[in-house]
Amino acid sequence: MGEQCCGKAVEVRVLQARQRRVLTTVMAINFLTFAMMVGAAWYSGSSSLLSGGLDNFGDALTYALSLAVVGASTRAKARVSVVKGLLILCAALAVAAQIAWRLMHPATPIFEAMGGAALLNLVANG
Repeated sequence: MGEQCCGKAVEVRVLQARQRRVLTTVMAINFLTFAMMVGAAWYSGSSSLLSGGLDNFGDALTYALSLAVVGASTRAKARVSVVKGLLILCAALAVAAQIAWRLMHPATPIFEAMGGAALLNLVANG
């Protein structure tokens, strides 16, 4: 069950297994960075970290859904893309609500916690 790609035979199952391994790895990284970023957002009072954490959560959920559709139809993969868009919308609404709350209850975020969390997120994304 091979296909020709760039002059070489490609085993579809091998490619799908590789995709599953990569998706599982990046999903785990995103779930861990989500937990770290939300914890840091709560501790520091940072809307920016909350936004970043929710983005990581959306990415992790998208990777989980993508695992389910590896080897599935284009239509199934398109549905996963729509779900990701909806997740981004929900995250934006959550951050907007937190910003509105912050406008009524102003506080200065703890910049050291923000910097540390941002650095850890940068490493995880690397």
